[in-house]
Formats: sequence, structure tokens, C-alpha cells
Amino acid sequence: MTSTSRGVRVIGVHQGVSVSVSRRWLFAITCVGALVVTMVALAAGSQTFIDPTGDAGAAPDITTVVVSNDDNGVVTFAVTLANPALLTGDAVIAAFLNTDKNLTTGRQGDGSEFVILFDGTDLGLFRWNGTTFAPVQATTLTRRSATTIAINRQELGATAAFDFYLIAAGPEPAQDEAPNGTAVWSYQLQLRPEIDSVSARFNPAAPRSGALFSVSSVVLRLEGGQNVAPTSFSCRARLGTSTLAPSGNCRWRIPKKSKGKKLAITITASYQGDSAKFLPYTFTVR
Repeated sequence: MTSTSRGVRVIGVHQGVSVSVSRRWLFAITCVGALVVTMVALAAGSQTFIDPTGDAGAAPDITTVVVSNDDNGVVTFAVTLANPALLTGDAVIAAFLNTDKNLTTGRQGDGSEFVILFDGTDLGLFRWNGTTFAPVQATTLTRRSATTIAINRQELGATAAFDFYLIAAGPEPAQDEAPNGTAVWSYQLQLRPEIDSVSARFNPAAPRSGALFSVSSVVLRLEGGQNVAPTSFSCRARLGTSTLAPSGNCRWRIPKKSKGKKLAITITASYQGDSAKFLPYTFTVR
């Protein structure tokens, strides 16, 4: 197969990378020079990427690619072909992934760290080792339909965002590039944020016997380092060994004659689907 404008070729012959799956499947992926990559970024979330029809010749003609992910980080690629019956024989689709969005790492020219190859029956994951794409085990790489595949982001370097393009190769020299030319598509995973810690302010700064005491503000720190306001939060207070009845949301009146007793405030907070209970703040009533 002749070189593409991206400087790569996918050849279904007995050379290059060897993969043993349900049948012997042989591919070669080589790099021929460098290229300039044009970035095409779309909004985050489940995204549909469109490629023109009628530009594939005898190769599978990619028309759309829908990329999505779930809360567990499983990324799904759903490819629609204008001529799905052609995904047989020597025809193959290759998805090249720049999983750190850095052109100076991965394969020279397009920055790809990984490529996923699949045809009508088989699929495999390959990783750039500095010289070529070598096969790697991918226990989460699965096929959901003839042209839909899924893989957990942990097997793609725990990526949270990546640039990618596809090449569908048919009988030499037929092929379809999606997107065309040297452009790439960009995808940002939508991952459920995970709460790392909480910071709370109290009014007054320390509880006093016979006075009101409340949580005046709560700020959550996410695992990514962002500080956010919680979607909701609740509190539980224990004075000594007894639960203290609230007089409002995260607000209590400290009983008289409580001076010297220990007060413990436990905060439970949620943010966009994640929730956490934190070790109690402890005070000595004044």
C-alpha cells in the first residue's frame, strides 16, 4: 500500500508486527518521515466526528466516529462505514492515539503512543517503543459490534484527553483517512471528579458553652487539585458521647455547662456524583 499523506502505511502482509489472536493476523506499521499535525478540537463529552463520504475508493469509507467514555474510564469508539461489507479480507481500520497530546513524545511526526487495529473479526493494541509499534496485552480491549471497540483509559497511559485519527485500508492502494489530510481530532474524557479532602470554616472559630456554633463554609479539594464548592453537604455533631441535636443545617446550640467537653463535627459532602465522609473536626468547648 502506498504511503499516506500522514507518512504511515498499514500493510496486511507477512512482515512487521505479528499478532496471534483467533486467527493469525499480520500487520506492519511504519513511519516514513515527519508531518505537521493540524488540531481539530471539539467540545468535551460524547462527541461525533464526521468524515466526508465517497473518498475511500475500494477501502472501507469512514463517515462518522463517535467517541464516548463512562465513569470507569472505558473509552468507546463507534465507527460508521458507508460500506461496512468491505471490512473483510485484507481491510483494516487503524486508530492512532496521541494520548498525552504532545507531539514531541511517541512516534515522531504525529506523537502517537498507541494504535488500535481491527478488522472484521480481530483487534489488537500496539504501543510505540521508540522504533516501531509493538503489540501489548490489553485485557479491557473489547469489541461491542463489528465497528465498535472499547478500552479502559488505564491501558492508554491513564489518558484524560487525546488526539487521534483513523486510517481505513483496503486492497492496495485504497484507503480512507479520517479526518482528511494531516488534521487530527481531539477528545476530552468526562470523568467523575473524586473528592480528596475538605476544608471547613466555623462560626465562631471555637464552640462556647451556651452559644450557637455552625459550619460557615465548606470547600472540597478534588484529586486533580481543583478547589470547588460541594454540591451538597451535611454534618453530624457529638458532644462527649452524645449526639448533639441540630438547630439548622450544620448549626447547633452548645448546651450550657459544656465547658471543657469535646465536640466532634463530622462532615459528609458530595460533588457531581462523588461523596465522601471526613474525619471529624474536634474542639474543646470553651
